[in-house]
Amino acid sequence: MSTTRLLRGTEHGGRVSLQDHRALHGSLPRDAAAGLIDAVDAAGLRGRGGARFPTAVKMRAVAGARRPVVVVNAAEGEPLSTKDRELCRAAPHLVLDGAELAAAAIGARRVVVAVREDAVAATASLRAAIAERRDGRVEIASVPAAYLAGEETALIRFLGGGPLRPTGTPPLPSQRGLRGRPTLVQNVETLAHVALIARHGASWFKRAGTPADTDWRRIADLYGSLLETAPSPVVALNRAVAVAMANGPAAGLELADELTEEPALREYHLLPSVRGDLLERLGRREEARSEFERAAALARNARERDLLLGRARACQ
Repeated sequence: MSTTRLLRGTEHGGRVSLQDHRALHGSLPRDAAAGLIDAVDAAGLRGRGGARFPTAVKMRAVAGARRPVVVVNAAEGEPLSTKDRELCRAAPHLVLDGAELAAAAIGARRVVVAVREDAVAATASLRAAIAERRDGRVEIASVPAAYLAGEETALIRFLGGGPLRPTGTPPLPSQRGLRGRPTLVQNVETLAHVALIARHGASWFKRAGTPADTDWRRIADLYGSLLETAPSPVVALNRAVAVAMANGPAAGLELADELTEEPALREYHLLPSVRGDLLERLGRREEARSEFERAAALARNARERDLLLGRARACQ
């Protein structure tokens, strides 16, 4: 799903104010929360934090529970990943729309936005947006700039005053989460999409966001510009994916191969995952299998690992 529609109005590089946000996206429908979970389900939205778990399933698991909480996971523990920080900085109202809609849909009165302690611009933007909205339900919590901060059970444990360490499941966060209350943990980008689904509906979401409808050349150009102003191996990898979509897998693989010796990506599972996908598209299935297996070994959760191992088996 392209993020270009999430960043409408940010081309100038600044933060979208509440007034500009409403001019761009319109006000939320009065009954936006009613039927929201069904709409998210029909849209087929999956989590954008990496595991791609169906968003509606997580929402239904908490809906109707006693005193639920919404946690917006902006911890972004993946090495050098910055997409969620950029959304919080540039389009905070879209993120907060999604968080507040999710809270209303499940009956939560408390929203906690967990932001990395080093994401100074994103935190300032969110605080300004909360002040503009005058919504007392939303609070910001600073979390360590650490890989484990993005893992939902470790995040919940830290927010509750404990150490930043994952806990065993069950119970799941939806059963017993922040301070023992049923908790919905959703990624920043996921909630921004929820805000757009509430406005435009499931059919629009599926139609507008297909890969065939995406201007991949434009996205590749944007990543190229970003590389010039803020060089990052992860941005370079994202550019390789966009180039592959625009110009074919061979062109993307050439760029991805240039990153194989990059120290910052040595333990980053998405690099071999991307290379495996491109190799598979080129018919180089044995090489693709090896890359998917390497990605699975580096994956940080069971869902990602199982998905990657499935891709590896399909290449045999």
